[in-house]
Amino acid sequence: MKIVICSQQVGHYTGGRYFTYQVATNLARLGHSVTLVVDHPKLPFARDYEWAGQEIDVVYGTLYNPSQIRPVLGRYDLVIGIPVLGVELAHALASRAQVPVWTFIFDPPPLLKKYRGKEKSEACQMSYWNPIRTVIARGRGTVLVIAKTNVAPTREWVGKVVSVDWIYPAVNDGYMLDVEDGRDAIWISRIVPHKRFPHALEAIKPFNAHLNVFCSRAHNGLVKRAGMIDRVKSYVNQPDETKFDVLSRSSVLVFPSCYEGFGMPIIEAAAFGVPVVAYDFPTFREIEKLLGGGILFAKDRDDFVLQTGKALAAGRLKRRCPLTMDVQMNRLKYLLERYVR
Repeated sequence: MKIVICSQQVGHYTGGRYFTYQVATNLARLGHSVTLVVDHPKLPFARDYEWAGQEIDVVYGTLYNPSQIRPVLGRYDLVIGIPVLGVELAHALASRAQVPVWTFIFDPPPLLKKYRGKEKSEACQMSYWNPIRTVIARGRGTVLVIAKTNVAPTREWVGKVVSVDWIYPAVNDGYMLDVEDGRDAIWISRIVPHKRFPHALEAIKPFNAHLNVFCSRAHNGLVKRAGMIDRVKSYVNQPDETKFDVLSRSSVLVFPSCYEGFGMPIIEAAAFGVPVVAYDFPTFREIEKLLGGGILFAKDRDDFVLQTGKALAAGRLKRRCPLTMDVQMNRLKYLLERYVR
């Protein structure tokens, strides 16, 4: 089967960009021919999946104009769209070739509306999500979310014209390292309002610990205002090999986001037995159940500091990596058999 994946490169350190390469790699491992269509000539983190030894064709071009992409692809059997522009291109290609289309939704809009706070305006929601819902309704196909918790709200949002199912992200277990004792904390995410990076700084400040920050852009202003310039080390756009090396020596992951479609850093921490401090959120509860524990839930900012202190004192948990690349590959096989073949 020839599968085309349309993915917009949006500069995330975690999330959709990682997930794109996981899905592409595992589809190739299943023996399918995979072509990745992206709008940027640089493919950050692609090298982190070279361990799988899979060949993936890459086509660069604008995601706004399907007529420029279609002649390059030839015949194909399934198209997958990764938000935002990747979804629109995928549906256009699938409609023209009359083949099945999958749409990934990472952050179900009903959840965003409930937890958005000040960082998600109504105008942003309209411009960002409504066009996607329109093309989904017109093109039908299958919508895939990345947690079981998100199936119901997504089905409510897109209506009954499409099937909604789930598939978990995976840990890039090609880079599993030996665990070492350490006292430092780690934060992995983007510097955007809903990730609440200042809460992570507050959580570490009272304790004798440093914070290692993995992100996609600098954040020195926030660190200076917190008075922690000498206790924070930044790793900007580093590969998984570096991230996992630091994670293997960390004592706690502080993850104060106010909403997530899943929360990939949590399962990465679990792979090294690193406890996690997070706010109570439905998706995190689902992950905790998968892990059998390991997440300390905080009620508010003061409690987040308290739970961080408990995690630092408790030390490592039993190492467990329940969501491997093999697990995701098997789920993809099931989804292909159910919705395509």
